[in-house]
Amino acid sequence: MDNVNELLMGLGMIVVTLGAIIGPVILLLRLMRHQTRQKEQRYRFLLDLADRQQPLPPELLKEPTPAEADRRRGLVLVSAAVGVWLSLQLLPLEYSEGRRLGELWGLACLPLMVGLGYLASWWLGQRGQRADG
Repeated sequence: MDNVNELLMGLGMIVVTLGAIIGPVILLLRLMRHQTRQKEQRYRFLLDLADRQQPLPPELLKEPTPAEADRRRGLVLVSAAVGVWLSLQLLPLEYSEGRRLGELWGLACLPLMVGLGYLASWWLGQRGQRADG
């Protein structure tokens, strides 16, 4: 009976680990697909307007500014890092040696640092625009 519990615990750890790795990858792929579809629809609409010889709205011609994208990406990545850290801290799973899953909190450092980098880029861009204007 003890071997069955160890086997189930090992399988549970594998499932949780795969879910923690595959989940964000699937989410990222879906996000990228959604963004690609939005761009395709926008370009299709612009081509349709051009075929009808309609005036093209200037709002649709310009891409989102990098500063806005940096702020958004930074906030999303910092939030994701906090979510990963909290998940690892709050999950009650333990390894067979009594080590907790929360010891893997360092996994949250990568998205946190990248997110802080994007926020710094956005902030420095804002300072540069204020100094210029």
